Amino acid sequence: MCPRGRQIRPRGIWLFRVPLSLPAPVFQAVADKLNQEWTGTDAWVPHVSDYYDVAAKGGHPDLRDTSELLAVFPRGVRSGMIGKVGTNGGATGSIGDATGASANLGQKLLELKIAAALVQI
Repeated sequence: MCPRGRQIRPRGIWLFRVPLSLPAPVFQAVADKLNQEWTGTDAWVPHVSDYYDVAAKGGHPDLRDTSELLAVFPRGVRSGMIGKVGTNGGATGSIGDATGASANLGQKLLELKIAAALVQI
């Protein structure tokens, strides 16, 4: 509810599955439920499962995760951790190998992911 008791509905909610999140069927069920609830409005909730390929994961954060973050928010990367692979996340929060990560690679990977998501939509 927003102030003055008026209810607002978004025009769209985009559900992207990310690593370590709920299984894809859960996201699809949420999208289906919201689309059913909002029938007759101009709101739409697509489940964009092609944005993130969980099967291709090599651990978090890996080369892909780190490169993508370097492309969009470089301050969010602990550069001193690149190349230090943890075994279970432990104190580092890392189990992936980000050796070779770069903003340039991240930009290219994001372009491919966005293109795949747009084809799905």
